[in-house]
Amino acid sequence: MKYLHIFPVEKFTTPYIDFINKNFPQQDHFFLLYGTPPSEEMMSHSNVWYCDSFKRRLLTLEKLLFRAQKIYFHSLFLPDNFFLLLFLQSWVLKKSHWVIWGGELYAFRETCTNLKSQIRQWVRKKVFSNIAEISGVIKGDYYLAQKICGVKGKYMDVIYPNPTKREFLDRIISSRREKSVINIQLGNSATLTNQHMIAIDSLATFRSENINIFCPLSYGDREYASKVAKYGHDVFGDKFIAMFDFLPPHEYAEFLSNIDIAIFNHDRQQGLNNMLALLYLGKKVFISDEITSWEELRVKYQFTIYSINSIKNSIFKDFIYNDSLVIDQNKKSAAKFFSEENIKRLWKEVFNY
Repeated sequence: MKYLHIFPVEKFTTPYIDFINKNFPQQDHFFLLYGTPPSEEMMSHSNVWYCDSFKRRLLTLEKLLFRAQKIYFHSLFLPDNFFLLLFLQSWVLKKSHWVIWGGELYAFRETCTNLKSQIRQWVRKKVFSNIAEISGVIKGDYYLAQKICGVKGKYMDVIYPNPTKREFLDRIISSRREKSVINIQLGNSATLTNQHMIAIDSLATFRSENINIFCPLSYGDREYASKVAKYGHDVFGDKFIAMFDFLPPHEYAEFLSNIDIAIFNHDRQQGLNNMLALLYLGKKVFISDEITSWEELRVKYQFTIYSINSIKNSIFKDFIYNDSLVIDQNKKSAAKFFSEENIKRLWKEVFNY
């Protein structure tokens, strides 16, 4: 086995496995999945194995780690016993590559209230700092990892294939229709990091306008989702539509096509594929100007995006206006980002390093 990918089961797990098996020798790559039980589609590949328990499968895991020439950790949302294994067997880290997703770093915001939590955090920092190679979609996350954990590994850019495929979006663009109501997407998941309530308050000044606010809450914290749904309904009434059902990619693409403005009030880098699909479709996107993706999306990838802090001082006409030149440039930038050739080039560089 040449490359071992340790990958949580997420909505972009299948697109990534499909992409690797299509563009690289399948026999070189083995995928160890964990977390939510995978779909039959994921498990239909001969180079995929699901680990239902790191604790019970520890011996098998050690064998896989030993056999692999290179190990790719797609995020590091791993249980404590796995981190302890990596800490005690540091030789694994010398042949490891960490693809930063962002959320792993923000766990260090938590206050250590006892000795156990202090040791846990210290072990994780040691593991992070000794991984040989690091990559990510947003290099700002790498700088944050340097600041928080003292990481020293070489950095490389990567991009994941978007679950909302470009051909879906192209089909939708060609059949776009005019409408009178302004549709707003608020957030992308039922997690506290979306800061929904703050965003709802910033939009409250437009509650009498002809708008609908769609709030995807299909994955994350169910209790938090209920609170968001209630708060949104209290402020906007029937104009606030809480979305609890998970939509397959082609239906989600159709949903995005009917959005005019997207508000992502995340307090960390997340929801990037969602934003890129919306920018490709010509939608106006607001995010926080305090997260790592703000500067990189604007400067490196040349997207025009807007700060969520600007909403409170806007009149409705300015809030909904989206310049045609901006729409065209955002689509060009997103098309380059989405390109399978570009994604393949970046991963090829990673595998060949």
